[in-house]
Formats: sequence, structure tokens, C-alpha cells
Amino acid sequence: MAGKMMSSGTRNGWAPRALPADPVASERLQEWLLATDEQGLDAVGLDFSGADLSGGSFRESWFTDAKLTNVNLAGADFYRADLSGANLAGASLIRTNLDDAVLRGANLDAADFVKASLYGVDASDASFRDARLMGASPFWTRVSAEQT
Repeated sequence: MAGKMMSSGTRNGWAPRALPADPVASERLQEWLLATDEQGLDAVGLDFSGADLSGGSFRESWFTDAKLTNVNLAGADFYRADLSGANLAGASLIRTNLDDAVLRGANLDAADFVKASLYGVDASDASFRDARLMGASPFWTRVSAEQT
């Protein structure tokens, strides 16, 4: 089921432009889209490669150790989400809300944070090599010494 969104499932009027290539991640995302509760997405350890999740609301979701490499997350909302250890290398996070998110140990190399909101983020032990932070609001609560 990889590729374009196949089901009519939406969450608050939003549907991904492209589903993850991995069938397990795709199925989990589609189940969450159809759910009637307001809980965040449990995406712990899943591979979202190939997905376009731009504009989605993933408030208080769990992306711990998830693979989000080169995934389009532009304009997404990750308020209070847990992305600890997630691989977001090369991800598009333009205008994304990451306020109070947990990014401990995340790989954010070459990620694009242009105009992203990062208030209260815990980015201890995260890697930001070649990340673009132009116009972003980098007001971290914790950043390790190697990052500065």
C-alpha cells in the first residue's frame, strides 16, 4: 500500500499526500487516521521512508526510534511529541511546530528547520550537522555541549 493515500481516512480533515513505503508503518498510520479517539500516533520504531506527512497534526505522538529520513514533514505539528532517537536526517521540517517536543539523541543532520518553532525542545545529545535553522526559534531547554 505504499505510495499515494488509498483510503478515504482522514484525521481532522487531513490525509498524507504519500504513505510510507513500509507496509507496517503504512497500516499503523491508516489505522490512526480512521480512529475516532484523539490519541497521538504510536509510531515507535517504524520506518516512514517515502511518506509525505506535511501539514499533519502529530501532537503528543510517539516517534521514538522511528525512521523519518527524507520524509516531508513541512508544516506538521509535533507539539509535545516524543522523537527521541528518531532518524530525521534530511527531513523537511519547514514551519513545523516542535514546541515542547523531545528530540533526545535524534539524528537531525541536514534537516531543514526554516521558520520552525522549537520552544522548550529537549535536544540533548541530538545531532544537527548541516541542519538549516534560518528563521527558526531555537529556544531549547537542553542542548548538549557538542551541539553548540
